[in-house]
Order: sequence, then C-alpha cells, then structure tokens
Amino acid sequence: MNNSFKPKRIPGNTNLRYWYESSYDGYPLMEGKAPFIEQYLEKFYQVMQYALAAYSRVFAFRFDLTLPLGVTLPSYAMTNEVIRRFETSLQEQIAWDRKRARNRSVNGSAHNTDVRIFWVRELGRVNERPHYHCVLFLNGNAYKGRGRCKSECENIFHRIELAWARALRLQVADISGVVNYPPGTTYMLNRTNYLVHDEFFCRCSYLCKAATKHYGDGQHGCGGSRS
Repeated sequence: MNNSFKPKRIPGNTNLRYWYESSYDGYPLMEGKAPFIEQYLEKFYQVMQYALAAYSRVFAFRFDLTLPLGVTLPSYAMTNEVIRRFETSLQEQIAWDRKRARNRSVNGSAHNTDVRIFWVRELGRVNERPHYHCVLFLNGNAYKGRGRCKSECENIFHRIELAWARALRLQVADISGVVNYPPGTTYMLNRTNYLVHDEFFCRCSYLCKAATKHYGDGQHGCGGSRS
C-alpha cells in the first residue's frame, strides 16, 4: 500500500504521527516493526546527538524497569513521577561517584559525565501496570561498562537498581529481578564510526514502535534529556 493512503495521525493521540519509512534521518530502523512513532524517533535521535556532541566516546546501553509484585508501592508509581525520581537519583549517584573519582586522583581530576536518558512507557497487556524501556548515555571516558549484578564493587548496574528502588521508596532487596538488560544492547559509540551508530539506532528503534504504546491516561509515553 502506498504510504499516502496510510493514516498519519495516531488515533489515541492525534499530536503524534506514524512513521512508515525504513529509515529515519539516515538511520536504519528495525525491519518488520513499522509503523513507528515519529516524535519518539526524533526524541531518541536528539538525545543520542546531544551525547555525541558532548563526548568523543559515548557509553550507551538499554535496560528495562518494571514494577515489583507483592510489595506496597507509592501512589505515583503508576505515573511518570516514578521515572523522574529514578532519573534524579541516578544523576545524584553518578555525580557523587565522579566527585569521589576526582578526590582519589593524584592531580584531582577525573572525567565527568552528564546523565542522558531516553525512555518510553508501556503498559502490561495482562495487569496494565506501567513499565519503562530506557537507553542511558554516559561519557565513555568515564564509564566503559555497566558491571555485573553479582559484583561486590559499586558499578552502573547497582546504581540503576538503587535508583529504581529509591524511586519506588523500597529497598534494593524488594526489587530483585525487575531491572532487566536485553542481551547485545551495550555499545561504545564515537563520532566517526557511523556503522556502529546505524546498528545502535536500529536496535533501539524497537522502543519507538507504535504497536505496544498506550494513550489516553494522561501520562507521556516518551521522554528524554533536553540537552
């Protein structure tokens, strides 16, 4: 079917538009997942470009945040307030870690980083509880890996878990298994390796597909860093 005969506006939110093409601004999109949401692709593109403009190397990866069962959750857990609290906690932890790195350094210097994040919100098909698919961007000269879940050392993995627990007003032990990392979605980007850019954008375009999104509950379905 010619694209001109396909709907452009999304019925549940006419401020959003479908995107049927196989690429976006030159980046390939995941095959078989169209239509995408144009505004979500644009937000992801912006956050990625902000990170690449700021740092010669960018450590980026995907992760998912779900809500634990069998515990009492704050009322805002069903709203986007929870992802805002998560971002704030993670930013505070990263800033503290960079401060410690400078204090430990012989000359008092260490690579700093902003915390840039892109997220989309979806609802479970069975219980209609919200969950978030996220992409995190950090200075690749400050962080080169997220670490392992069973490591005794402080690492990005543990900081993300702690930030999600704090956002939910829970202990880390209460959220075991609710932070997930899809395999093969960790990348080190630089400004000149465009093939890696293409692969990364394609993999993450999955988050921007229209098929699993929910509209009409007063919550934004997508968000990300603004600079």
